[in-house]
Amino acid sequence: MTYVIIGNGPAGINAIEQIIKINPEGEIILVSKENTLSYSRIMLPEYLIGEVCEDQLYYRDKDFYARYKVN
Repeated sequence: MTYVIIGNGPAGINAIEQIIKINPEGEIILVSKENTLSYSRIMLPEYLIGEVCEDQLYYRDKDFYARYKVN
C-alpha cells in the first residue's frame, strides 16, 4: 500500500511512525513545501537569540526519512 502524507510537521512525523508500526512494508510519500528536516517553529525565537542550538530544533535525527524509506 502507498501512503501520502501532506505536511512535514509534528503530525506528519507521527503519521510516518504509526504507519511503519502498522505496515512496515508500505510506501510512504511525504509532500511538503520545505525541503528540510521537520523542525519546531515554536523554538525559532530561542534559536535566533542563541538559547538553543540548531540540533535542538529538529523533531527527529537526520537519517529519520532514510531509515523509514520516506520519499
